[in-house]
Amino acid sequence: IYFLEQYFFDDAPLRRPQPHRTFAAARNTSPALADGWLETDSSNSDSRISSWYMHANSGDKVCLVIHNFSGQTVTVDRSAHGNNLSNILVSNGAVSVTGSSVTMPAYSSVVFALN
Repeated sequence: IYFLEQYFFDDAPLRRPQPHRTFAAARNTSPALADGWLETDSSNSDSRISSWYMHANSGDKVCLVIHNFSGQTVTVDRSAHGNNLSNILVSNGAVSVTGSSVTMPAYSSVVFALN
């Protein structure tokens, strides 16, 4: 019975980080994520990474979305794109940016507000 009481009344899961809530909040504050259109990043040749741009329908806001689908830390070089990677809108995991390189831990995601 103690196990069942602890299972049903323990609020610890509510205190744990909930990335889906963080990403949903970012979507609600960014026009590009909320109702934008997708542009594939065809220059990405790393099969561990998926990336694309989200453009607001008004045309004035753009976000870059990058997902690391691998079980390894991956560094992505974005120097050929000229993206301003200084504004991380939302991420999960310890994503770091150095110049035009983005280092992402395993199974992490990051969204940059480019303008």
